[in-house]
Amino acid sequence: MKRMTYNITENRKIELEKLAINISVKTGKLIKWSELLTYIIDEYAREAADDFIDRATKK
Repeated sequence: MKRMTYNITENRKIELEKLAINISVKTGKLIKWSELLTYIIDEYAREAADDFIDRATKK
């Protein structure tokens, strides 16, 4: 599968790193911020898209 890049702000990356560290501590398994981002996209993208549409159509 071809990989693409995505530019993310430093603040967002830091927030994802903090969350990944918390997951790692609680699960005992090393999780990278990029793995967390992939999980979020895979598991919540459709829900986020629906939420985005709902918010955009309420204005």
